[in-house]
Amino acid sequence: MRREGPSTGGAAPDGPPASAPASTGVLPLGAPAGVEAPARPTRSRSAAPVVRAAPAAPAAPAAPVAAPAGDLGTAPPGGRHRHPRGSRRPAAVLAAVLVALGLFLLGARVRALPVPLLPLELAVAAGAAAAAALTAVGRLGRPPRDALTGLPGREVLLAAAGRSLRARGSRGPGLLVVDADRFHDVNDALGRAAGDALLRRSALRLRDLAPSGSLVARLDGDAFAVLVPDGARAEALGHEVVARAARPLRAAGVRVPVPVSVGVAVAPGHGGGAADLLRSAEAALERAKRRRGRCCLADGEPRAGAAEQLRLLGELGGAVERGELFVQYQPQVEPVSGALAGAEALVRWDHPRLGVVAPDRFVPLAERSGLVRELTLVVLERALRDVARWRAPGSDVSVSVNVPARLLDDDDLPPLVGAALRRHGLPGGALVLEITETGVVADVRRAGAVVRALRALGCSVAVDDYGTGQSSLRYLTGLEVDELKVDRGFVTAMTTDPARAVIVRSTVQMARELGLRVVAEGVEDEATVRALAALGCHRVQGRHVGEPTGAEEVLRRVAARGDGAQPVGPLRPSAPA
Repeated sequence: MRREGPSTGGAAPDGPPASAPASTGVLPLGAPAGVEAPARPTRSRSAAPVVRAAPAAPAAPAAPVAAPAGDLGTAPPGGRHRHPRGSRRPAAVLAAVLVALGLFLLGARVRALPVPLLPLELAVAAGAAAAAALTAVGRLGRPPRDALTGLPGREVLLAAAGRSLRARGSRGPGLLVVDADRFHDVNDALGRAAGDALLRRSALRLRDLAPSGSLVARLDGDAFAVLVPDGARAEALGHEVVARAARPLRAAGVRVPVPVSVGVAVAPGHGGGAADLLRSAEAALERAKRRRGRCCLADGEPRAGAAEQLRLLGELGGAVERGELFVQYQPQVEPVSGALAGAEALVRWDHPRLGVVAPDRFVPLAERSGLVRELTLVVLERALRDVARWRAPGSDVSVSVNVPARLLDDDDLPPLVGAALRRHGLPGGALVLEITETGVVADVRRAGAVVRALRALGCSVAVDDYGTGQSSLRYLTGLEVDELKVDRGFVTAMTTDPARAVIVRSTVQMARELGLRVVAEGVEDEATVRALAALGCHRVQGRHVGEPTGAEEVLRRVAARGDGAQPVGPLRPSAPA
């Protein structure tokens, strides 16, 4: 979860109080023009007494993170980075002089008024205005800093990365994107103040680990970035960050682990521009997040691929509105009788330029962009419309619809599903909602409540792609599910690979003992069907059972099924029903 929030107290981002040691700056890979490391405030002799006479200033934001001596945040050799004073001090002085002159002339005119205005009052007002002008102009060239951690933000990071890429030629920098895993749990359990404290300590830890000359920035919420000058060291640093994050930090009187996932990109192979490099690192982070607590290196896709993904993402929202998405169905049959038992809905995109686009090209984009909810509801509506036709002759076939794990945090999902079932006159038993197992359920307690509400409608809930991630057993014990789908990676080779055969056998046995229905994906031949039937698997799907097809073809197979006693499709039953 992305979150931001100020902490309490502390000095302004420009520097600590005069009595405190100077706060450390952030080492850039060539700081942007006008960047100054936080340090003891400087005042001109003429301005100092005027500032003391000024009215109270607004409350200052939280103090930036102060790094220990020798840390990444310390100033580089040669002293701290300074603004070019000539670019702003004359303007500040000019502004102050103009304000003072205006007030002097005003005082000269109002002396004739019966209300006396003391020269001292006018001088104080002039001084206050001059001080305000000095402060405002002095901050013009300074890039914004995060109020909570004192780190620079995305804008400064991209500017520094761009300069480093231009300066270093073929040997480019490396970029790490670091994101805390399940950080919302900390806020839920300990409160926002404890979460803020942990974010500040996490920022300090990153600065401790980053090599000299690196830039540490806060992107948003619980996401940070580290730009390192030597890209060859980036991946090793990523693994070190993951390992160090396993050590708990103290907050609210308790020791709290803050595990992280890290995505790493290295120029020029993962991007020749700053934005490309950041996108590659974020894509690697997405892969790392699926497995939690990992460091993943970008896969080196050419920048043209990244550009095409951005173009697809921009077109996807319009595709939903223009009706370019359609649904195909892959049959699920009983392995013994071969009778059709259901079908899984698979979304496709009839793209006007690219033709039919497979879901693995655009569904991940929808999940990252926030379109996944709308996309899921489109598929749900069309699947329920079609299954209503299949069941009209008296059939009891069901349809399975994929639901990304993040939607289980949405309390509106059960009412939306219930309304869709009523629109099509269907019982809940006609629908199976498959939770993508490789996804991440952010809040298991809330997800449990959503799953219970869905099951209360009569729907079944399945764990999809079982065995491909770290959440499988947690889903089985933390959520009330009805079905387990064994991933094709184990099923396809189970007749030739003894290890996979053992995994499938133990999974089917465990699921049956838990009272779950078992569906095996990726069935490619009759031998696999026979093996699964012998193990007691309830349903199978795959190319041997039937390729993804349209709703009309499924309706034909339903009609051919009759009372369910005859096998349909390419299957030949290995044993009588």
